[in-house]
Amino acid sequence: MDLEQLVKATEHLFNQLDLEIAALQGQSTLQCKLGCGKCCFKADIEATILEFLPFANHLYEQGRAEEWYEKLKNTDSSIWLPRPHHTDPTTPRA
Repeated sequence: MDLEQLVKATEHLFNQLDLEIAALQGQSTLQCKLGCGKCCFKADIEATILEFLPFANHLYEQGRAEEWYEKLKNTDSSIWLPRPHHTDPTTPRA
């Protein structure tokens, strides 16, 4: 599978998950508060490289990948950074 196919497959999976989450929310009382977004700022939330592929591809297609790379490289925030034991984003985690 090439990179473009992997991005599309990941996006398809995310779309399916969105549908399933919406169905669950429709059948239960579990809902996120409108506009909350607090999950995005929890330091213990992790994402894999695969989960970031659609976003990275979007940045690449918009010509903004290098800009974001520099922002990430130069930030002192613990949010959006690779875990301390794995600082090179170009190599897979063990």
